[in-house]
Amino acid sequence: MQPKGSATRVKAVFDGTVTIVKDDKTLGKFVMIEHNNGLHIIYANLDMFAPDIKAGRKIKKGSVLGRVSERLYFEVIYKNSRINPMEVIE
Repeated sequence: MQPKGSATRVKAVFDGTVTIVKDDKTLGKFVMIEHNNGLHIIYANLDMFAPDIKAGRKIKKGSVLGRVSERLYFEVIYKNSRINPMEVIE
């Protein structure tokens, strides 16, 4: 996904619980959120994390997770299988 501008805020698309906040060699800075019914979403290639984002935190739809300048990597996993994000996002 291409950001709309420099240092664009990345927001959660659903309510959930943050399960991972990590800086990884492959994904860069990323956040994984667990949602209802076995749905997980990964937001990766972030430039920075929001200061209050940490594993175990419950968040609401629209909560800021971090910022991205270049390109956001967005992956949706449902019951351990990758699915097309358009299947769950309006």
